[in-house]
Amino acid sequence: LCTSDAFTASDCMDVQISVLPDAPRPLKHMQEIRAMFGTSQEVVTVRLMGGGQVSPGQSGFAQLRFRHKAVGFAGQRAILRSLSPAATIGGAAILDPWARPVRAGDVARLDLMRSAATQDPALIAAALCQQGQGLAVLDDVERIARLRRGGAMGCLTDRFTEIARGYIAQTPDLSAAKSDVITALQSFHAAYPVKRLAPRRIIEQRSRFPGLLPYVEKILIADEELRVEDGQVALTAYDPHAALSEAQRIRLAEIGALFTKAEMTPPDAAKYTDPDDPDLVALLVASGVLVSLNNVSLNQRVLFHAKCLAQAVCHLRATFPAPERFTTSQARSALTTTRKYIVPLLEHLDMQGITQRDGDTRQITKQAH
Repeated sequence: LCTSDAFTASDCMDVQISVLPDAPRPLKHMQEIRAMFGTSQEVVTVRLMGGGQVSPGQSGFAQLRFRHKAVGFAGQRAILRSLSPAATIGGAAILDPWARPVRAGDVARLDLMRSAATQDPALIAAALCQQGQGLAVLDDVERIARLRRGGAMGCLTDRFTEIARGYIAQTPDLSAAKSDVITALQSFHAAYPVKRLAPRRIIEQRSRFPGLLPYVEKILIADEELRVEDGQVALTAYDPHAALSEAQRIRLAEIGALFTKAEMTPPDAAKYTDPDDPDLVALLVASGVLVSLNNVSLNQRVLFHAKCLAQAVCHLRATFPAPERFTTSQARSALTTTRKYIVPLLEHLDMQGITQRDGDTRQITKQAH
């Protein structure tokens, strides 16, 4: 007796093949033969790991590729027969009845087959982790190691950690994956001290265990060692302000002063041509000195100095005291600005609850006392 989902039909199985000592000829890579197991007789293509051939009296590892999906189980035995002339040439033991098709030269899969032949859960789990770039699925361990469902973790040592429900990693690999992320970001921050954030590819390229990266990120974020903003990453402890040179500090103050002087017609940040300017502007936005707003219709980002925004709100309150209503054009004239800036500004004030829009007019909300 078994549950309805105990077996899954597959068109690819990992096997260990043994060729009879008196077989008339070697079993060759890509040879078509007949595999007989259970009540099935299927024509399969033999893909020998490493290619080549298996001589009479020898054994090797292979994948059987089926024309039609068949059902088998790990440990099941099969008889292998040549198609013409029809003769028994050897046998096979199914290692993984639900294997992922791979190339003949896939070293990680060959290591998994060798581990599967030992039936050692720890070796199988380690090989699956290697194949999965650091990550293994417990269901795969149970299937290949021939364990009862839910019994894998009890057979594994503390060398393995369940990092999410149904997924495991080798504990040393998990530590190494964390170290890879931290080291990559330390190197980036040292090379580009003014940049607050690093592109995600910086940690992806340096990771020895790409399969673990999403889980490692969650762990580092929970431990307050990593922060993620807009798809970019940085070490939480890194402070780019502390790394600024004297010249960069002066330039930072200059940029802030330019935005203050411009009031409600701020300069276009894209026009700053000094190499460090984009990163310095980003620092001012992150620190709250500058406020970034989007002009959706023009698909542009506009920046205001935070003090200028506060002054603009005060001016609107004085010019249009509640419940007096005003149009976008009236607000633009009152603040001596242009439509490019007044539209994103008013939309920002709507979102902040400072103004309330009704059709084409708005009114200032009453201040809480």
